[in-house]
Amino acid sequence: MIKKNSQKLHILKIDKKDRRILYELDLDGRVPIAKIARRAGLSRQSARYRLNSLLKRNALWGFITFIDYSRLGFYSCDVWIQLKDIPPAKKSEFINHFLSHPNNLWISECIGRWDMCVSLIARNIGHFYKMFDKAQDKFPDVIRDYTVSFNVSGTWHSRTHLIDESEQPELLWHWESDHEIVKTDKTDRKILALLAENARIPTREIARRICVDPATVVRRIGRLEKKKVIQGYHGMSEGRIFGLSRYEILVKFRGMTPRQERSLEEFCSSNPYLYFYIKCVGRWDADIVAEVKSTEHLQSILSEMRETFPDTVLDYEAMPILKEHRMNFFPGSLL
Repeated sequence: MIKKNSQKLHILKIDKKDRRILYELDLDGRVPIAKIARRAGLSRQSARYRLNSLLKRNALWGFITFIDYSRLGFYSCDVWIQLKDIPPAKKSEFINHFLSHPNNLWISECIGRWDMCVSLIARNIGHFYKMFDKAQDKFPDVIRDYTVSFNVSGTWHSRTHLIDESEQPELLWHWESDHEIVKTDKTDRKILALLAENARIPTREIARRICVDPATVVRRIGRLEKKKVIQGYHGMSEGRIFGLSRYEILVKFRGMTPRQERSLEEFCSSNPYLYFYIKCVGRWDADIVAEVKSTEHLQSILSEMRETFPDTVLDYEAMPILKEHRMNFFPGSLL
């Protein structure tokens, strides 16, 4: 499980060298320290020292592995939840229920109409509703309202605003929910679980923990990458240290054609502050993740989107993400 440090974060003094380190880890969370040093114009010792300092100062809160769970026969569902007026202790109990849930991908708290979002993986719709019904039975006086989005596809781009907002973002990850199942065995799944927890875990450490030869680990990781079960690796840098705020923008379309939707995806991918686009089925048709400098900056992006797609963007909700509790693309249930 990957949990974000809950302490208050402040804007840190981050120079160009630090930004380059964070950007290289954004591109590839397993990038060797020697390559980071070369691209940042540093010695290995200096690059390692700066990386450790960034970790200590919570500029980096973890290293995730992009695992396409749809290739393992699972799908993801986002549940946006509005809570009743409940005591803080009850809210914590509710959050902890999902933190310990073996099918939980992501859980966050937000501000606005919805108080939190829980992302669960499931084999099918019936499996999802069984899981969520159990949560409602256990906490009958917690949920005031909720809405569900079933995720169809997603693209994740590099956050070029860390170094140069004029640079074109790079596609890091793309997944579709409709795929043939990739056959994996218990050893594959143990490797995926360790990489999901920490993308920078050394190969030899993986081999030691699961009691196989390091060459076996290298070979299996290579196969999982070739089959696109592993889509990439990512260092999770905290936008708030740069003075940026994270928003989830839920968008409703009106008669949008596939061609128009591709144009909207291109619009998002060309903006360095819009780095994650998810196509959904449900109340909302898309979920766009943004990191912005201010509410005015967000409003300018939204205004441009509506002006560019005046006849197809029907409605949207933009919700600030207050706290992320977990992000892990290989929940325990997949073992």
